[in-house]
Amino acid sequence: YCGLEYRSKHRCPGHGLVPARRVSWGGASTGRRFLGCPLDLPQECEWVVWVDPPPPLRVALAFE
Repeated sequence: YCGLEYRSKHRCPGHGLVPARRVSWGGASTGRRFLGCPLDLPQECEWVVWVDPPPPLRVALAFE
């Protein structure tokens, strides 16, 4: 799950750009897919639209 999501109606509100497909690698959201700002740090903004639903509480607690 990578690259840009050209078919999305969403745009990064900070820059007006097509969102990037990303995967969370930290905390309770580990493994969740989301759309986010396509820029790299330090220009990247904090905008996120989750693609996957939140994990069940039991799973979330295991990653904390």
